Amino acid sequence: MKKSILLLTVIFIAASARAQQPFQGQKKPLDHSVYDAWKNVGALSMSEDGKYASYLVQEQEGDRYAEVLNLETLKKQRIERASQPKLTPDGKFLIATINPFFRETKEAKLKKLKKDQMPKDTLGIYNCVTGELKKIPFLKSVKIGKLGKTHIAFQCDIPADTTGGKKTDKKEKDQGWISKEIWVLVGGGLLMAWLIWATNITTIKMLNGTIDGIIEFNQGRMMQGLETFKKAHAEGSPLVRDSRSAMINSLLSTSYYLDNLTDVQRTAIFSYAIDQGKKNLEYNPKDNFLNMQLAQLLELASQASRNNLSVSYAREGLQYVEKSIENGREHILPYYVKAQLLMDLNQIDEAIATLKEALAISTDYWDTYCHLSRIELESQVNVAEVYDFLDKCLDKGGAKLLGSGNYLNEAIKHYQQAGDIDRLTMLTEQLVRIYPQGAEIWLRLTDLYHQQGRDEEAQYAAQQAISLKPDYKAQVEEIMGQGENVQ
Repeated sequence: MKKSILLLTVIFIAASARAQQPFQGQKKPLDHSVYDAWKNVGALSMSEDGKYASYLVQEQEGDRYAEVLNLETLKKQRIERASQPKLTPDGKFLIATINPFFRETKEAKLKKLKKDQMPKDTLGIYNCVTGELKKIPFLKSVKIGKLGKTHIAFQCDIPADTTGGKKTDKKEKDQGWISKEIWVLVGGGLLMAWLIWATNITTIKMLNGTIDGIIEFNQGRMMQGLETFKKAHAEGSPLVRDSRSAMINSLLSTSYYLDNLTDVQRTAIFSYAIDQGKKNLEYNPKDNFLNMQLAQLLELASQASRNNLSVSYAREGLQYVEKSIENGREHILPYYVKAQLLMDLNQIDEAIATLKEALAISTDYWDTYCHLSRIELESQVNVAEVYDFLDKCLDKGGAKLLGSGNYLNEAIKHYQQAGDIDRLTMLTEQLVRIYPQGAEIWLRLTDLYHQQGRDEEAQYAAQQAISLKPDYKAQVEEIMGQGENVQ
């Protein structure tokens, strides 16, 4: 489907370009002036939901530009001098490198300027929803992860002070100024330029600090990361809200490192992060995403805290997730967060009812079926419908959402007794993801793959089983057949 939409996009772009050419009864001779007017279209990308597409338009001579196309309204937005445009997977932003003007770069090359004297690139972050374009100067490099939706990594090269602390000679200072009147006229403009420069430098320092904080969180240095984020937020940049959200997202994705901390350290991290989330909401208390993000953070705090704060975190999280649902009832994710908060408070029936509300909104998401089957299996509530939910969870590709726990073993027993090899294999694959050192699980997986004729996968599983427990070699040979050679 996505390929079909992308093909239609290419056709639309080509048709648009053709429509912009005036009709001429007589063909124009092909010379260099015509070549320079030719345009190439490339670097196509599309959001996962198929709503937005982006592409690069390159002229033979002149400045290139990127365009974002709304495939529902066919409305286009141009980003001048952009290169390497790429939509984030969720389609909310276009990330691009904004190059200097073509003529400026050409003149600099003719003057044979050194690399550090050449015009610099700028990072462009275009909001596809609001149409706002943010620019960050002195760009050195930028990367977007293949799977990440909420983070980009970039590096800026801030020009060094080349004066060396040398005082400006009076003659040099006066040169170019004719009178005090001219100084008064331009003074306001220089002040504004200085303010813009100072704001950009502050933003760059804050963004660099944010990247460092994310790296430290990802390396498990949670307390160092906390201090780095605090320094970044203290820079006073107007983009501090984005840094706060990035910190919370990073904390949510590296929460497994919190087990290595003391209660006091965990409380310090959660107190600061929750406070930053609340500060973000001061700008727009009804913001659906920020309310949900804060609720997710409070749910994590509820689960990770091993003190009397756990219940208060969960209750406070419910308040924020209710606001998120109230301001966007068609969004599914807040219902999952609410259900987990209710489980933290041992309100099982309410959690199941919340997930069934999500199911009434849409039956397309495997997450809903997976969460319902997990809760009902763990609590032994509505056992009759558990496996109907779990069937849909597995059939829609949700096996990886099933975490560790007794309910996973119960589900394996159920499908084993039912003789459902396909679903049994999916669950056993998930079990080996959770316990990769489990030789017995690899042995079971070998048998399941062999029964389905998946020989290469059976060989691999057999090798893992034997490497973990050499005594299993005889059992593997029995499963695979005496003629099979398993290393």
